[in-house]
Formats: sequence, structure tokens, C-alpha cells
Amino acid sequence: MELSNKIKKRRKELGISQEEAAKKLYISRQTLSNWENDKTLPDIDHLIDISNLYDLSLDELIKEDTSIKKKIIIKTKTDNLLISIGMFITCIGFFLPDSLSFFAMIIGLVLILFSQNISKFLSKFTIHTR
Repeated sequence: MELSNKIKKRRKELGISQEEAAKKLYISRQTLSNWENDKTLPDIDHLIDISNLYDLSLDELIKEDTSIKKKIIIKTKTDNLLISIGMFITCIGFFLPDSLSFFAMIIGLVLILFSQNISKFLSKFTIHTR
């Protein structure tokens, strides 16, 4: 069973509304709805919170869901690629003329520091397969 179905089913078994669960997880109801409808995935911190709230182990939540493993691997590879590109651009910046050097180093550092945010933004434009 997919993670989305598991958390939706368990929430209903416990008789908790989406609004109540969202408040206890410190997220919006829409975020929980997106998780339950397989539109987005919770990060590891939220998975732990869900595990605690719904009294389910992390194994029970994600072990059988192969699609979540694929999504995590793709996200990790994207983050690593962005960091690598950022490091490369930053290093190249040392060898460019002053005006370009500053610009390249800023671009590189932005890629490194915000790789997860950029990855999340880019994932909205990719085709997801199951």
C-alpha cells in the first residue's frame, strides 16, 4: 500500500479530521491533503511526526512503498547535482575577471545553499511516473 493511502486510512481509523491532524503536525490542512492524495511527499521530519501521531513505525509507513524510494533517490540525485554544479561554478569564478568572478561565485553559492529549495521548485515541472 502506498504511503498516501496508509496515512489517510490510519487517520480515519483514529477518527481524526484532516484539520486536527494538520494542527498536531504543525502543517496546513492542504499540505496533509497533498500527502494523502499522493501529490507531494512529507520530508523525513514530518514522516517521524506522522509515525508518532498515528502510532505507526517508519517501516510500516514506507517500507512497502517502492514509489517513495524512487522519489527519494531522484530528489537526492537532483540535490547532489545542483551542489556539484554550484561548486564548479564557484571554482570557475576564481579564474574569471573581477566583475564576472563575483557574479559566478554568487550563482555558485546560491546553487549550493539553496539546492533543496531549487530541487523542490524544479520537481513541479517534471513528469512523475508511478
